[in-house]
Amino acid sequence: MNDRIYPIDCDVLAYGPSTNVNKIRKVLKEVIEEDNGKLSKEEEARLFQDVDPVEIVAAIESVLIEPVEKLAKPGPKQIGLKMRLPELNERIVNLELQEIQVAKTCSCVITWESKNTGMTHQIAWTRGDRVVTER
Repeated sequence: MNDRIYPIDCDVLAYGPSTNVNKIRKVLKEVIEEDNGKLSKEEEARLFQDVDPVEIVAAIESVLIEPVEKLAKPGPKQIGLKMRLPELNERIVNLELQEIQVAKTCSCVITWESKNTGMTHQIAWTRGDRVVTER
């Protein structure tokens, strides 16, 4: 394995009650700003997109590396969020992502390509369970 540290871009999909999804948004915004400095309003709008939660469920199901129990159908007060976390330090971010707390009422998937390993890595939280996979 190569010991160089390459920047990675993470793709994030999440849905659930707005309070919980907004906590995920806040934590991931802090991760970006820790690596890249404060985001402008324009950058934040480009990287964080509110999406219909039904679309997020379909997107999550299509990107999962490891199958999970059927995802819960989004309720009327739930929101969806699609994010792009650009140019992050893979070693540090991998540790930080492992520590994210996701409520049982939310589902969240974070996926990235490692230039070190040449593999796709993914952390998925569904119904309170966390699954870490790679291929």
